[in-house]
Amino acid sequence: MIRKLFSGKTPVRGRVVRNAALVAVAWASLLASQAPLGPSPARALASAGAAVEVETKDVLVFRNGNTLEGKILSETATQVTFRGTSHGISFEATYELADILTIQRDVEAEGSGTPERGEVRRPSPTETASRDRRVSGEGGPVVYHAPLRGVFSRDIALQSMERLVRDAAKHAPDYLIFTLENDWNASMAGRLAEEELLEVDLGPQYDNLFLVERMAPLLTELMDTEWERRPKVIFFVRRAMGGAAFLPFLGESIYFHPEARMGGIGYLDWFEMGGDSMVDEKQISLRMGHAEGLAIKAGYDPRIMRAMMVAGYALSYSYEDGRVVLKDGTSGQVQLTRAIAKGERQDTVDDFIRGTSRDILTLNAEIAKVLGISKGTVTDLDGLLFELGIHRNHTLIDGDGDRILDRWSRSVREAERNYVRLARDLNEVRVEGATRRERNRGRGQQIRILESMRSILMQYDGALPWWRLPGGSSIEAINARIQEIRFQMQTDQ
Repeated sequence: MIRKLFSGKTPVRGRVVRNAALVAVAWASLLASQAPLGPSPARALASAGAAVEVETKDVLVFRNGNTLEGKILSETATQVTFRGTSHGISFEATYELADILTIQRDVEAEGSGTPERGEVRRPSPTETASRDRRVSGEGGPVVYHAPLRGVFSRDIALQSMERLVRDAAKHAPDYLIFTLENDWNASMAGRLAEEELLEVDLGPQYDNLFLVERMAPLLTELMDTEWERRPKVIFFVRRAMGGAAFLPFLGESIYFHPEARMGGIGYLDWFEMGGDSMVDEKQISLRMGHAEGLAIKAGYDPRIMRAMMVAGYALSYSYEDGRVVLKDGTSGQVQLTRAIAKGERQDTVDDFIRGTSRDILTLNAEIAKVLGISKGTVTDLDGLLFELGIHRNHTLIDGDGDRILDRWSRSVREAERNYVRLARDLNEVRVEGATRRERNRGRGQQIRILESMRSILMQYDGALPWWRLPGGSSIEAINARIQEIRFQMQTDQ
């Protein structure tokens, strides 16, 4: 309608704009003369109904969890060109729409709605509800609570842990409490029934030790350099099976739920690379050394870690002068594990899954308390706060932990689907044609697909094991394949 009225009549539009401007100035002068002690002319004009420009921004939320703020410059059916600022440096970049989860347009920029001096800004009902949902209590120590759920290394990953810790840092808590309840069931192995599972389905869980070592700086060096003050890190264990069993050793204190289990990292001494036995022994010693070092650094007896990982090691304990004394072998009053020969498993896979194994040590609430791993047994967060002595006077912040984990898990699933699709596309590319140029066109397409597959593996390092993906290849194998294709492109005659 507007385009039809003013099409080809630019002078008319100019007169309308000039006349509107004169009217606005006249109104401003009139209002200013009638209220010399009142608001400024600009404020009076705004109150008279003139539009006040509000600064806005566009927000890109990527599938990998990253967020960019700035302005959209242009869009096509497949791409968006964006201008933003990162660390004080302006940039322009083009992104694929397939990589973007949502686009938030014309979001009011922070500070743009700040009232002038003398006004009191009241929070909107939405802001109040959000604040009340995330914060409870008043005064006392600040407690930030974060859930850790899902499959360890996939959902509870290095990337999601970093985002949780950085979100906690915004609130400068005195206590950082992680409630750990990882998935440990048949869904980890394609939803087989538990009685159908084999050890290979769950994989060597002890190798997740190295992932936990990569997470450790988030709770140490990062806090020392980027936090206002370092909080007390506490793990509340509801389930810490498989690689997640190493994670609580990064905290200052561990508490157990009455039905908690912590273990499932055994049979390290059965490790084989299929070659020289001396090499196998060195690899076993390497992993055991790292694991025992983790326990020692946390202040625990390393023999507990050995019993959790080595099936050929027996551990027991006795009470002497009212305290627990660990004993190698079975000479103690209470036997924790039995030493078994390689390959002579006595536990069932069901025992392994449910955390009732005796071939290797799995900690429950009672054993963990006896051995000094757990400081106490509590049923919920309120019980934990009571044990900490801050249940009457604290400020509890739930933060964005659930949203961070959900967003990360969705992005991992999407990345997995994209990788499988790319692997399928790669198999469908045909290198054919009468000329070298035609054949190299197909090879170029192969390289682009391989580079996209490599990018996904690098971006989701640790969360997407390539050997579990249909058509999966390691980054090293992809690099070798790309080099091979490039050589073919150069030598094709």
